[in-house]
Parts: sequence; C-alpha cells; structure tokens
Amino acid sequence: MVGLLPRGARSSTSQPSPDTTAAVLGGQTAGALRLIEEELGLRRALLVAADEPVPDDTHIDLPLVRDGVEWAVLRVIGPNAAQRTANPSVRSLITRLVLDGMVADVGGIGTEGGDRAAVAQVLADNSLELVLQPIVELDSERIVGVEALSRFPATVNRSTEGWFALATAAGLGVELEMTALRQAVTVIDDLPDGVYLSVNLSPRALMSTELQEILGEVPLDAVVLEITEHARVADYDALADVLQPFRARGARVAVDDTGSGFASLRHVLRLEPEIVKLDSSLTHHIDSDAVLRALGYTLKAFAGAIGAETVAEGIENERELYALRFLGVPYGQGFFLHGALDVDPTTWPEQMRSAGPPVGDR
Repeated sequence: MVGLLPRGARSSTSQPSPDTTAAVLGGQTAGALRLIEEELGLRRALLVAADEPVPDDTHIDLPLVRDGVEWAVLRVIGPNAAQRTANPSVRSLITRLVLDGMVADVGGIGTEGGDRAAVAQVLADNSLELVLQPIVELDSERIVGVEALSRFPATVNRSTEGWFALATAAGLGVELEMTALRQAVTVIDDLPDGVYLSVNLSPRALMSTELQEILGEVPLDAVVLEITEHARVADYDALADVLQPFRARGARVAVDDTGSGFASLRHVLRLEPEIVKLDSSLTHHIDSDAVLRALGYTLKAFAGAIGAETVAEGIENERELYALRFLGVPYGQGFFLHGALDVDPTTWPEQMRSAGPPVGDR
C-alpha cells in the first residue's frame, strides 16, 4: 500500500488512506519513485503516512518540503538509506521529482482553502511586482537579455517558486502565469536593440489560448519563451505544434534548469531549444567540483551540437564565473554578475543602451 501524508496532517491510523493513494500515485509520481530507487540503489521508495509500520529493514522518512510547507512524506527503504539520501542536493532533487510528479498526475497537490484564497487575493489585487534579471555575455559582462521575474507581497514568507507551486496546486497556476506574462511584455518597447526578454512559462501555460492573445501584437524576435517544467510533458508533439507559430514570428525557446533531472533533458531532446539554461545546482561550486565541471562541459557541448547557446544560471562568485568561462559557457546570470533591475528604464545601467545582437543571432 502506498499512501500520501497530506500537508500539515499526521495520520492516526496504521495504514494510509486508500482514496488519497489512488488520487496521487499516477504515472509521473510512480516514474519519479522508480527513478529515485534506481539512481540511489534503494530497495523501495514510498509515499507513506507518518506512522505506517514498515518491514524490519533500514529506512528513513524524508519530509517533502516546498516553500516551508510539508506536502508529503517519502519513506526510503534499503541498506544505508540514510547515508544515500544525506546529501542536501540529493534531497532537493528528490523533493522536486516527487512533488512535480504529483502535480503532473492530478493537476495539483491538496491545498487548504486559505492557500487558494491567498493566491486568488494576489490575482484580485494585481499585487505581483516585476523585476528583470540581466543575462550577460560572460567574457565581456555585457547585458544581452533580461529574465522577467515576479515578486509577491512580502507580508507572506513564501518564495516566488512557492507561490507558483501553490497556485498550480490550487488550480490557478496558468492564471497566475498569464498575469505575470501580461506584466512582462509591457517592458519590450523600452528594451534597447539587441536585448531580449525571457519569460517563464510552463507547458500548461504554453497550451493556453490566452497566451496567443497576449503575444498577438508582441514583437517576438525580442522574446525567449523559457519552459519551466520539471515533470514529464505528456504530448511533446502538441507542445511543439503550439510553439511553431511563435517561432515562425521570431521567438526563441529556452529550456530552464537543464541538468536538474530527467525532465529538462527530455525537453532539450524533444523541443530542440535555441537556448539551454544550466541549472544553478550545476553552477554552484563548479569551480571546485570536478564532476560538476564535467557535467557542465558535456551539457554545453551537447547544446552546441544541436545549435543551441548555453546560459548558466545562479552565478554567485568570481570563482564560478572563471570556471564557466574556462568551460566555454558563453552566457550567464546571477547576482554576482548583476542584481535585479527595476522596470523603470531610467534606472537601467548604461550598458543596456549599447548591447549587441541578441543570443541566437550571433
């Protein structure tokens, strides 16, 4: 029996709820659990109720926490289970794989009414704020693009990623993405020649008819559509068909978080993006970790083989910058390179006014 521990709850029974089990464990979740078992050499990985009895075997319970909220508990069973899952990066990847699988299977993770109301209130008040994260050419540190990022009311201790995950779980994910997109495209007319706008969109949002309405009059040769999904896409052919008219008008496609899991690599293979964005988990400590450098070089070479440029995310210090330059990664972003910009063009740096051709036109 495989079950789910609902967020904020502790089961008082010895077995997980069957109805919860049936609602959550679908193909994407099961695939994530099997991948975790195979990669870590575990006997089994189960979503369980907190006090479910287990066989007399080594095991560890991992709370799956996103944005400070415990959504589920994963029980991993097998020799040295605790040691195999001790690395924080491994636990972070496990959390991402399982929770994104759950979202893909059932369209969301169970949320409390107050959480849905919080997202609905943000939408009603239009309280999203837009900032722009510069994307720079690493050799010259010249700005070639900006990524549109949303900021939420500071009265709630929840990350941006957490807000979007919560909105998806509440069935308001696409609506929130469309609200953010409407804000983002308003800056295009102020961007100097040669600086592109990158906007984050999930596959669900890309399939929305509202997207076509928003981008109808937008000059797409200055836009990159950045796909931000960590779970598998059900129908790549349908997604490619949706992207084709935007590409015909000049839009480019980027795959976000490449290297963070199976989904992003499959996106690269099936969607043939013009830009591949290396996940920040690869960038952090790439200067001191030979395995990360090897993986970064391999992904950069693979991107080049399919005609795509590479952008490294999350550059936090000079050592990481030098390592990425050495590997030949041409572009990057992160607070070491440049802090987020306000949407007011009068506050933008001078180099924004003297940028060269955008990524993909070099």
